[in-house]
Amino acid sequence: MKSYRDWQKDLFNKWSQVGFRGICKARTGAGKTLAGISAIDQYRQMYPAMKLIIVTPSAKINQQWLETFKEQGVEP
Repeated sequence: MKSYRDWQKDLFNKWSQVGFRGICKARTGAGKTLAGISAIDQYRQMYPAMKLIIVTPSAKINQQWLETFKEQGVEP
C-alpha cells in the first residue's frame, strides 16, 4: 500500500471512531479513491464475510476504481 497523506490518516481514524460510516468529500485529485480502497481493505480485514458495493457516477470513474484496486494489490 501507498503512504497516506495526513488528511487520509485522519479520515481513517475518524471513520473507525464512528462505526465505519461516513462520506469523504475532497477536491479532484486529492486521493479519495485511494483512501476509499484502503478503507475497504481495512474493513475487510476486520469483517472478511462482509460484502461492499461501490457506486460511481460514470463508467470512467468505475474503471478508475478497478485500476486503483489492482495497483494497490486489493481484490475488487
